Amino acid sequence: MFSKLLRIHPSLGLSYATSRGAALSKPLVALESTIITHGLPYPANVETAKACEEAVRDAGAVPATIALLDGFANVGLAPRQLERLAACGDRDGSKTKEEVVKAGRRDLAAVLARPDVIGGTTVSGTMVLAQLAGIEIFATGGIGGVHRGAQDSMDISSDLTELGRTPVSVFSSGVKSILDVARTLEYLETQGVGVSSFNRSGEFPAFYTAKSGHHVPAVDSPRQAAEIIYAARTLGLDSGHLFGVPIPSKFEPAGQAISLAVEQAVRESEENGIAKSGKDVTPWLLKRVTELCPKALENNTALVVNNAKVAAQTAVELQKIRADRDTKIYPSAVPDKATQKATSIIESATDTAQINASSVTGPQRKLPRAGTLVIGAAALDVTAQGSKDAISSGTTYPGRVITSPGGVARNMAEAATRLLRTYEYHAVQLIAPVGEDAAAVTLRQAMEASFMRADGLRISKRVRTPSVVLNLDESGDLHGGIADTEALEESDADTSSRLAARLSSPIPLTIGLDANLQEEALSKVVDSVYGVQTKRRSPATAVLYEPTSVAKAPRLIGALHKIKEKYKNDPNVRHIDVIAMSAEDGKDPIGCWLRNWTTFMTPNESEVAAIHSEAYKLGLLPWNADKVVFRSPIVHGEVEKKAQELSALVSGAILVKMGSKGVLVARSGLDSDNYEPMILSRLCPPPTRVTPDTELNTTGAGDTFAGAMLALCHVSMQEGFHPRLWDSVHWDMAIEIAQRAAALTLDSAQAVSPLLESHLGQEVLKFGLFLRGDPEASIH
Repeated sequence: MFSKLLRIHPSLGLSYATSRGAALSKPLVALESTIITHGLPYPANVETAKACEEAVRDAGAVPATIALLDGFANVGLAPRQLERLAACGDRDGSKTKEEVVKAGRRDLAAVLARPDVIGGTTVSGTMVLAQLAGIEIFATGGIGGVHRGAQDSMDISSDLTELGRTPVSVFSSGVKSILDVARTLEYLETQGVGVSSFNRSGEFPAFYTAKSGHHVPAVDSPRQAAEIIYAARTLGLDSGHLFGVPIPSKFEPAGQAISLAVEQAVRESEENGIAKSGKDVTPWLLKRVTELCPKALENNTALVVNNAKVAAQTAVELQKIRADRDTKIYPSAVPDKATQKATSIIESATDTAQINASSVTGPQRKLPRAGTLVIGAAALDVTAQGSKDAISSGTTYPGRVITSPGGVARNMAEAATRLLRTYEYHAVQLIAPVGEDAAAVTLRQAMEASFMRADGLRISKRVRTPSVVLNLDESGDLHGGIADTEALEESDADTSSRLAARLSSPIPLTIGLDANLQEEALSKVVDSVYGVQTKRRSPATAVLYEPTSVAKAPRLIGALHKIKEKYKNDPNVRHIDVIAMSAEDGKDPIGCWLRNWTTFMTPNESEVAAIHSEAYKLGLLPWNADKVVFRSPIVHGEVEKKAQELSALVSGAILVKMGSKGVLVARSGLDSDNYEPMILSRLCPPPTRVTPDTELNTTGAGDTFAGAMLALCHVSMQEGFHPRLWDSVHWDMAIEIAQRAAALTLDSAQAVSPLLESHLGQEVLKFGLFLRGDPEASIH
């Protein structure tokens, strides 16, 4: 089973130990699997694999053996998976009948396309997958190289070209002694690959012996090796580095005898034609050398375990260097490559020719069902900024016009997507209406450039893609604008039916809504979620509502009231919670159900008042306050009082965004002593270390806060932990992450900061670990 904690790439399956190590920023060391499937006989292969992993752990790092199994690239293997690979190395074939191949870079796709085939990853294949998983250090026995007679056969291992284009550092005992060491080093130089030796003399090791007669720069410790790796990553080099680790001295005396066996095996391979058989030659030679000199097996095991130990020691030192030098300074909002690409796409999209539906939806790919849906508005924002004279002149003036993707739901979806990318790919799907026009094409391309999925855009020929034009003066103050939101106001039966169909089984675990949806559409969502939760007799979905604006904020209350009226006489409505909201007798089951439908609301201070007023107007408030214990005094005026009363309408909390003052959290629950209903509220100030000096993007910051809470809900639900069960520690961690996300966007020129993943992706993973009760998981 793969861990749900870290899904960094759709084709990678990470073990729990590996994902936990990544989430806690522990040093990781990749290990290959060809040595298990093709290099060593059974049972020496599995014993060696386990010894390598143990050596890595003893040095303070986390081992990640890589192999292709069941159509997935597994990064980190369970013991039973190691045994399964090892059975492939059984020489008489009695332990397995599974087809197994050596998988280098060129073979990865072909093997993954055949789940019935096992792939033992070579050095090149392991490097590719290690880089995808974010692992920088890899230990093996010996790398492939230039074969003897390559001037005629052109037999050169892909390991060498991989070292030239993949930034993974490889620790090996040089190249296999059956190869041409001199030509291998020359080829590595041509590829721009740095080569170093742990021999103090700088002599490059020759696998079974510590000396090859060829010299390279020397390193004297794992710390120095780590400094080289750190410097290479700082420079942004795209190539790897090869570290030669000599065989432990106690095993070197047998090296001469093994070398003679190697020479004999090479001669035999030339005589019997094996030397011309490509990838089969190395396994044959290793097997023949072991037959000629049994001590070769012992030496082979010793050197690969030692390489794993040195690699792990280097990984630990590299982590220490990063901790000392990579200071956590709040950065300016420098767009990443994807954001720059998105901006380029938007600015170049000026073609107003006829657009068809396929242009809007883009290439059709079969994506997995999203665990989180965000439903609401996606729009194209056009911001025009000029002088005050230009705003009121009645003619054209020079200025600046910027086009960017926007819309509350779209912003929430982007924030959640960026924060979840190191946890799960394709986790978030945006459901939003667009027209069949150039604006929709631009919007879709910008979304995909920001790693978002665009398969939830709902295309209609009857409407235009929502767009907003804002007029700003030179100081950035708004002087008016025009919003074309016809598509958002469409609430016909067809739209509502399609929305209900998408919410059919299996229902998403997390749903985010913005108030741009009409009451009818919101009612459809309520009805769909209610049906599933009634069948399961408990809340099956976490729902977050972003009120969007004062005018639109009450729409959810109206939708809830409609559903309440629909089901008020339904005998199947179940009491799911003990907090009642009826003004008459405190036993209204519909009120109990309403509370469990919505998990979060994220209004600002003005929106709280609007929602509260509508709830009173429609009879959802007041509830029976005599039966509830108020554990928190009112210290923030009417806003806190109204938030406390509204908290009985949600199973999670009312999260009031109060600008620079922070976030007011109002939530209801049960007293741990007597199980009486109670209300808690408190203000969570923003983390001072990430509060920017200049506020640039207050609207986007609020959407990012809501999107971050949605991402944390997604993680919690995936870990089997409904947010209504969070305690005060969970709330503190979640609110801090969400506020830090909002602060990043606050200081960004983009609608959502492109820095969310790099700065907070690990914190989201740690939150998942904390939900599992991991004592090492904490937010920094």
